[in-house]
Amino acid sequence: MQHKKLLQERKIIQLAGLLAVVAILLWVVFSPTSGLVRFFQANEEQEHVRTANQNLQQENTMLQQEVNRLENDPATIEEVARKKFGFLKENEILYDFSKKK
Repeated sequence: MQHKKLLQERKIIQLAGLLAVVAILLWVVFSPTSGLVRFFQANEEQEHVRTANQNLQQENTMLQQEVNRLENDPATIEEVARKKFGFLKENEILYDFSKKK
């Protein structure tokens, strides 16, 4: 009888241990602050931020190049003055052939 009781207690202890291990594994995987799911979400978010950062760095480089051209290249300044502001060179005449309503 005592042998059966010992076996029964051992099974209960083993079951309790198994449940504890399962609970710990579930916590490790699904913990909202430090679980594996959050870890993978954070890695994915970090990759998106890196990509956005690279895109912004490229855009910044292009804008800096444009600023340099506008500050130092007379041809660029002239092009902008003509296209954006409609400036003309001296003795130039502008003909507008667009149809007006």
